[in-house]
Amino acid sequence: MPEEPRSRTRKLGRRQIEQYLADLRPWENAEEIKRGIRPDRRPWYARRDVRKGVPSHEALYHFIDKASAEKFYELDLMGYGNEHNRDPDWPDEELIRFDSEHYHWKLLKEQLEEKLERKLRNGDLLARGFSSNAALDSPRQAIAPERWNDLDLDSKTSTATGPNLTITQILVFGKPSESPGKRSNLRVPRDAIRAWYVGWVAANDGKGTAPTRDEDEAAARTEFGERVTRNILRALRRELAPARWTMRGRRREVPNRKGP
Repeated sequence: MPEEPRSRTRKLGRRQIEQYLADLRPWENAEEIKRGIRPDRRPWYARRDVRKGVPSHEALYHFIDKASAEKFYELDLMGYGNEHNRDPDWPDEELIRFDSEHYHWKLLKEQLEEKLERKLRNGDLLARGFSSNAALDSPRQAIAPERWNDLDLDSKTSTATGPNLTITQILVFGKPSESPGKRSNLRVPRDAIRAWYVGWVAANDGKGTAPTRDEDEAAARTEFGERVTRNILRALRRELAPARWTMRGRRREVPNRKGP
């Protein structure tokens, strides 16, 4: 049999491949490619770390319905979410298309937000935000599920309003799932515990109360569940609690029960 001609395709070396990729994607740096670094090409709403909480607008994607939320974001970015983008001088076909897409955007918005609010009311999702009734240096406060009966959520701005109350910069968290008898592996970030403890100190100091270490722990468990260790709380107490919280009172005298 006649020998098959050898392929004239030259095998590219690693450096040539890197240069080829850099030319193909000029926004990538060849050195980054060499180190195995790739830019995150996921859309903006998918890049959030849900463990740290997501604004309510992105929560529609992460916790409600990914496909519907993606379509909702797409219509919004194309301008169909704003009626002021409608030009009455457009041809009839363009006007009909805009009205149809705007109706689709509005329908998706109502459906997604209604599902999000329902999950917040039921306690299936947790939310935290800055309350207008709290001190300026207070951290985000947890929003009790029952409060959502009195709040109106604007998912676009992550803001909720109610009677004499505005909550801004809301972050939504998934509720940690724990099976009976098993402890959740998700740990609360130390920064989050520290921020909460600063607010706990400020709230009690303002009321003139001095909670004990056990009361610290009980309040933290109410806020974060069983994912807070006693060692972290006691370290924060030593660092942040007022001196009067740690002052030892006089020991009570034990009555002498022995007779004379």
